[in-house]
Amino acid sequence: MRTIPKMDKLTSMRLALILARPKSGFVFQTAATKNRFGRFKLLRVMPKYKKEYVDLGADYYEFKYREREIRKLEQKAARLGFQVVPAAA
Repeated sequence: MRTIPKMDKLTSMRLALILARPKSGFVFQTAATKNRFGRFKLLRVMPKYKKEYVDLGADYYEFKYREREIRKLEQKAARLGFQVVPAAA
């Protein structure tokens, strides 16, 4: 039976840092990671600055979503050589 040699704390920390390094030089964050960091920030900032949580409501989020979609559409049109003109209501 082969035994694994014990590592001191410094060696194990160095090994953990080497294994945790990204291969390509930069790290991609997934949506789940961003969401987790957002919740952590909310839990950390609220007590620190003694701010209460304010629910902005569904209308605010729908408005921001619409702005984001319009901006994406304008960027896509610009890449294809077109320009988006708002329709008169």
